[in-house]
Amino acid sequence: MRTITGTYGNISYPDAICFAFNPMLIKVTGNSYTKMTVTVATSAQGTGYTETRYPNSAGDCWMDMESYAQGFFDKQDWGNLSPTAAQKTGLGMTIYYTVKLYSGSSSETHALNSYVIWGSMVSGETYNGYRRLKWFTNFPFSIGLYANQSGRVALCNDGSPTTTKQLNSAGVWNVPLTSYAANKFITIQDYGGATFTPTTFDDSFDLTFSQLASQQGQVVMRVDLDKQTNEGIYLRWIDRHGFYVYYLFKRGDEQRKVETGGNFIRENMMQYDDVYGYSSGNGRQQWMDRNDVQPLCVPLVDKETWDFLFGVCCSPIVDMFVGYQNNVPKWKPVRVQAGTYTRREKDHLQDFICNLLMPKVEYQHT
Repeated sequence: MRTITGTYGNISYPDAICFAFNPMLIKVTGNSYTKMTVTVATSAQGTGYTETRYPNSAGDCWMDMESYAQGFFDKQDWGNLSPTAAQKTGLGMTIYYTVKLYSGSSSETHALNSYVIWGSMVSGETYNGYRRLKWFTNFPFSIGLYANQSGRVALCNDGSPTTTKQLNSAGVWNVPLTSYAANKFITIQDYGGATFTPTTFDDSFDLTFSQLASQQGQVVMRVDLDKQTNEGIYLRWIDRHGFYVYYLFKRGDEQRKVETGGNFIRENMMQYDDVYGYSSGNGRQQWMDRNDVQPLCVPLVDKETWDFLFGVCCSPIVDMFVGYQNNVPKWKPVRVQAGTYTRREKDHLQDFICNLLMPKVEYQHT
């Protein structure tokens, strides 16, 4: 956390980078103030939401902005990703907050801000560090990056610099990979200023981020290529660090469950229809719905890949690839069935298995 020594109190407030599902605390200590107000907004001059806090007997008061940060995100446009151009996503945004301390008729004001990412961190975990991904090249794919500032990233075929992508400002970026000339892998490295500084959630878990050494000019990601596999169910989801990730799953035997309700038949004692042979006097009232469950599997993966795939079970936003229309990839929202997943520590390789819940099909309502 960052700190300010004020006239009426000492203020601790969130770091420059925060996560929407971790606490975003503002804490004031001291004996010279009588109350604190915090106004939270999405722009420096915009209308915000204000809350008031009063100190306890020890002179402390605090406020958590976590719920406000979560509510500010516009989730409707998250799936609208460019299939060809690097794009700053809506999975990160700057939150502005004003802390005002009162002492009698006097006050002091501090205008602050933090960049908030849709996701969460755990103690000791590193955000924006080195990652290794897999691209099934018969399907659309992109990489997620956080850039501390504007600059360029280099895409290197088999480790040799080939092309660059411009990132125009700091923030969370989605960079599509649309073509390749590599045989086995593509590496991504900082090139010309887009400093991808890894950030570690401090082990003390006091909501402090420790900046590691700059990775400018170094490899920040490796993408292994799979050019052969072209069958299965291809999913994308938002991981816990606010990046879109992708994987191809093997399809199991589909399960279809039919539900019915309000079902009855009555005899109206009406004349039998001799023309069409149908007794229209028998009334019925019913509805029929279908729920499909699609088992998925990725066989014999190591522990790191199992942990990566487990993210699809924890993500509230999962999309299934359904093909191309006018060379633009199309996706539809799906869900993954909640449940208990066991990772066996003694096994170096194990299958990852989950169930995909397809959108409900309303068959007939009469």
